[in-house]
Amino acid sequence: MLLSKIIIIITVILLIGTFSEHKTFAQDTTTILYGYVSNTDSTPTPTPPEDGRPGDAFLASPTPSPSPSPVVVYAAAPAAPSPYCGDGIKNNSEQCDYNNFSNDCSAGETCTVSCTCQAWPTPAPFCGNGVKNGVEQCDFNSTTSSCSSSEVCSVSCTCQNIPTPIPASASVSPPSATPFLTPAPVCGDGIVSGTEECDFNSTLATCLSTSTCSTTCTCQTTVTAPPPLAAVCGNGIVESLEQCDDSNFTCGDGCSDECQVEMLTSLPTPTNVCGNSFIETGEQCDDGNTDDYDGCSCTCQMEEMPLPTP
Repeated sequence: MLLSKIIIIITVILLIGTFSEHKTFAQDTTTILYGYVSNTDSTPTPTPPEDGRPGDAFLASPTPSPSPSPVVVYAAAPAAPSPYCGDGIKNNSEQCDYNNFSNDCSAGETCTVSCTCQAWPTPAPFCGNGVKNGVEQCDFNSTTSSCSSSEVCSVSCTCQNIPTPIPASASVSPPSATPFLTPAPVCGDGIVSGTEECDFNSTLATCLSTSTCSTTCTCQTTVTAPPPLAAVCGNGIVESLEQCDDSNFTCGDGCSDECQVEMLTSLPTPTNVCGNSFIETGEQCDDGNTDDYDGCSCTCQMEEMPLPTP
């Protein structure tokens, strides 16, 4: 128990001492900022820096005071930015600053992005700019005439004569009419012209009755076709108005004696022909000939052949 009480007493004494020291420190602290020294007992007094530059850190010289030694604090002013082209301020070797509204260049000049003054570029001369230049004889937009009194400046900047007006009393003859050109003759255009004897598309007959107009517009003699040959009935050739020709003048065989087709009421009785190789009515054989002693007689009857002699 005794030991515990001793520890508590020592702790309390230490706390009291620490509080008293802190109070004294707070009352007698001296702060130095931007060239001034201040404390709780006096008015801030300016103190010059050691190297003569305002705003630099320095060691203050506090006013003597019965209080304990002051605490010294060092502070430094922020550094100014380096000048550069475009910061809006003309400085160093700059002739101007393109971000400065105050134009530092002379009339006819402009500030470039490199902060130098340059003259405005002169436009190339052209016809119509109001100034006579180059090969121009005049300029139609110029207030000063470069042409003579009888001339006027054209849009091509050349002097041209002013046309003389026609007096009101003068009679103006109409321009002569240009005659139409006669087209070259063409065969087939319906007109007989040039060396043409006729024109096959013309309604005008210029050829003789024995001639006709050809496609070359010349008259050519008409060739008369020979009359058709007269039909010969019975010559085996169907001609002209013939319907048939059976080489005879027999009627009732399908082709009349005038070579016209006949309507037959009955078929004609066929006539047997021995030797035609066809066995027909009344024939016993037909060996294609009319020889005897060959087994089939000349009348197409069978023959008895003698036996050959051994």
